[in-house]
Amino acid sequence: MKLSRILQFFLFLSILLVFPLTGFCKKVDIGPADITLKSLRSAKPAEFPHRMHQGFVPCMKCHHTVDRTMEIGKCHSCHNEEMANEKLNSMKEAGHLLCKGCHKEQRSAGKEIPGRCSTCHPLAIRTPLPSYAK
Repeated sequence: MKLSRILQFFLFLSILLVFPLTGFCKKVDIGPADITLKSLRSAKPAEFPHRMHQGFVPCMKCHHTVDRTMEIGKCHSCHNEEMANEKLNSMKEAGHLLCKGCHKEQRSAGKEIPGRCSTCHPLAIRTPLPSYAK
């Protein structure tokens, strides 16, 4: 009888603690597994393994924040010819600065990180290019 009362008490306590917390849990969209990054200035899109990078690169390294909230929009909505900073005024420039910079930094720290252009820009482009042949 006493054991039954103790179990009831802990069950009641766990319900009081767990159910209020479920209201705070939100389903978070972590984005697609792979992303094709296209630039208006470049014919070669970059294949970005988004899910793989999520395991060890903080989201804020790539995604911008506004009032401590992560903004996830189209990169070229800001990284375009209207941006005054020429090192960031295209997706190509921003991507090369961030991605190549991070890969170079990791390699110099002794990590085995790929560094060839074909790592991100595969020779077999998935996006069909316009055909001018008639």
